[in-house]
Amino acid sequence: MASTILVIQHEDDGPPSWVGQWLNASGVALKVLYPFRGDKIPAAAPPHIAGLLVMGGSMGANDDAVHPWLGDERALMAHCVENDMPVLGICLGGQMLATAIGGVVTRAPVSELGVYAFDVHGAAAGDPLFGPLARTKVVAGQWHQDYIAALPEHATVLAGNANCPVQAFRVGQNAYGVQFHPEVDRALFSDWVDGAIEVVEESGRGMEEVKVEVGSAQAQLHATWKPIVQSWARRVHSYRGS
Repeated sequence: MASTILVIQHEDDGPPSWVGQWLNASGVALKVLYPFRGDKIPAAAPPHIAGLLVMGGSMGANDDAVHPWLGDERALMAHCVENDMPVLGICLGGQMLATAIGGVVTRAPVSELGVYAFDVHGAAAGDPLFGPLARTKVVAGQWHQDYIAALPEHATVLAGNANCPVQAFRVGQNAYGVQFHPEVDRALFSDWVDGAIEVVEESGRGMEEVKVEVGSAQAQLHATWKPIVQSWARRVHSYRGS
């Protein structure tokens, strides 16, 4: 029997993509909410929901004045954490999870656009998702100008690099935030580049350069992050509610 998760998608060009495909293949059904189109974000996950996936977006985690639904989203994420429901926040979603638990998100000193390497720390050893990658260096697709500057003590930083010390973290047993984009493939990343030329130029990177970079790494990205998402799917299947 399939488990169902709630997905919050922030923009038309920010779909679950690979992550959604991997979850579906793992027996997880996706119910997608589009708050930018007017969908209401619930204060708590409905009884039939076994997890929460929050995607990326061009808005900032603190842009409540422009996007009032961000406050509702933060409250939902906090409620899920309190009930130890599986949560996976990607890029903006990871930043939203950080702010929902009392962390700080601000402008990053270095924007990461393209493929970047980072270290999975020893603290990840034994983690249900990142444990197999502990004490290794991995690469991921990146597109962010903000970053998580601070987390509360009860959160565990699982991965990071010099540009972005918090590339992945866990809070509780089942809630994860990542700064990178495990869902991104060559086609999706190219769409982002074509739709935000000024962002690429501000980063100091070339448009074709970053497209080729992601395309060349696509097989490696797929092989690295598919097992992580599959492991999160198992957390979803095992969730029994509060």
